[in-house]
Amino acid sequence: MNQTEFVEELKSVTESAAKQPERFNDRLGIYYLDCNIEEKWIELGFDVGEWSKNPSGDVHGGVICSLFDTATGMGAVALTQKNVTTTDISVSFLKPFSGTQYVFHIDYNNVGRRMVRAIGKAYDRQSGKLCATSMSSFMIVGERSMAMRV
Repeated sequence: MNQTEFVEELKSVTESAAKQPERFNDRLGIYYLDCNIEEKWIELGFDVGEWSKNPSGDVHGGVICSLFDTATGMGAVALTQKNVTTTDISVSFLKPFSGTQYVFHIDYNNVGRRMVRAIGKAYDRQSGKLCATSMSSFMIVGERSMAMRV
């Protein structure tokens, strides 16, 4: 797959969430920012909504975990052109998510025949400060479902 095809594939995967408006991925509202097929990384964006905040007014930790899981999974689907499922994820919270927009940068350090492994970083889009990191693994489980097709 070349860079142009990868961009289109990743956009297709991220936009497919809007085709299922009653589902969780649509609620997250993750959107395409950038990617590089040769270096195997993606950047997806997230705009904070009132629904995503904890009682302190910051983004809820569970939402942050879900954002890493979903963003990393979307990239894994685009890279492999297969369905994937999370096998493990670890998130480290470094700073509160008290801003309004975030960038999730995901580096895929292993894309094999059966597993995909990645490291993620979440940055405040305005300040550029690193707010959280993740490590995760995904199992490739088969052909893409209709919901994820181009």
